[in-house]
Order: sequence, then structure tokens, then C-alpha cells
Amino acid sequence: MKSNEKGFTLVELLASITIMLLLSVVVTVSITKLVKNSKEKISSVQMNLIKDSAALLVSDKIDYFSSNECTYLTLKDLKDYGVLDKKIINAIDNEEISDDMIIKVTFTTLEYENSTYDFIIDDDNVDGCVRYSN
Repeated sequence: MKSNEKGFTLVELLASITIMLLLSVVVTVSITKLVKNSKEKISSVQMNLIKDSAALLVSDKIDYFSSNECTYLTLKDLKDYGVLDKKIINAIDNEEISDDMIIKVTFTTLEYENSTYDFIIDDDNVDGCVRYSN
């Protein structure tokens, strides 16, 4: 009697399952890293957006900011001025960014009457800085 069984042995099935598990682990780790990196990039873009929004406010109120070497404002000031949306969600932790976030603006006069502004986000060291007021 000739056996003509078509099928997989237990070893072949276990080998196939092990390979699929290894592939799923590799894919899961890759996707997790990709999502984390994407969230970090989005957060960086958000911080640049906040800096750009502060630059818009500074350019509109240039006399006010150029009269002070160091000024600070909050995220709420930018929202009230209309250069940012009312609700900004941090991409990393999915929490709303607080309106109390501080943006420190420093003014530096360079040679030949050129000037530059630096924007530091979430800086708690505002000693000696003037609070922005509309």
C-alpha cells in the first residue's frame, strides 16, 4: 500500500509559524519607530510654526519689540492676535499645548543698523524681560 499523503509535517508548520512571527515582530518594531519619528518631526514643525507666528507678531509690532532687548509673550498672545489656531495639539503626547507656553524674543542690533530677533520657545528664564501687552 502506497501512502500518497499531501500535507505539511509538524516541523514544517512550526518553521512557517516561527518565520511569520519573526516577520511580524520586525514589521511592528519598524512601524513603531516610524510613527515615533513622524511625531517628533511634526512636533518640531509645530515649534517652528509657533516661532514663525511670533515673528509675524513682532514684525507687526516692530516698534514695541525693538524698544526692548528682551520681551516675552505667551501662546495665548499669539492666539489672541490671530496668528495661531485656538487649539494646538502636541503631536507627541496628543495633549493640548498650554496657552501659558512662553516665547522669549530677544532683540540684537548688529552693525550698520541691522537687527535680528531670536525666538526661544518654552523658556522659563525671563528675568529682565518685558512682558508683551497688546
